[in-house]
Amino acid sequence: MGLTLSQSLETDPLLPGTILLDQGEFVGVLSRRRFLKHLSRQYGPELFLRRPLRVMYQYAQAQTLVFEANTKVVEASYAALARSADLLYEPVAVRQPDGHYSILDVQPLLMAQSKIHQLAMQQIREQSRAQIVQNEKMASLGQMVAGIAHEIKNPVNFIAGNVSYLAQYAEDLITLTEAYEAEDQELSLIHI
Repeated sequence: MGLTLSQSLETDPLLPGTILLDQGEFVGVLSRRRFLKHLSRQYGPELFLRRPLRVMYQYAQAQTLVFEANTKVVEASYAALARSADLLYEPVAVRQPDGHYSILDVQPLLMAQSKIHQLAMQQIREQSRAQIVQNEKMASLGQMVAGIAHEIKNPVNFIAGNVSYLAQYAEDLITLTEAYEAEDQELSLIHI
């Protein structure tokens, strides 16, 4: 079985490791890095390639991070990065809804988080631009309304400021008209 994993890792350089099961139950993950590290030690091939993988796993055992399939990428990324430095590049296991497990390298997880971050920043920038445009529209509208109000206010102020003079002028005209009418009636009576 160790030879099969060794051949699989040699054939597929992107394979992050393997999931170990014991009687169909999840045991853990043996990463490419740990597998190759233990094989590269003195007497490593003799010790591990002739025995079941569980022997190497017991010797090289590292805490396996397991996520449910519906775990959010950002949460999974933070949890993966929160591990100790020696586990940082260890793959994680993903429990599928059907009970099977998949192995996931940390790099695609971090790339997905980076893409999410990029999209979130783009959305924030677009919202900020939209808010700036809206603010500029409101400022322009405010200036326009202020201009219209100014144009209406000037004639109204002119009229309001001159109403008292107009009233006085009207009173003077009425007084003058009454005086002419009175004079006209006196002249009419004299000529009769």
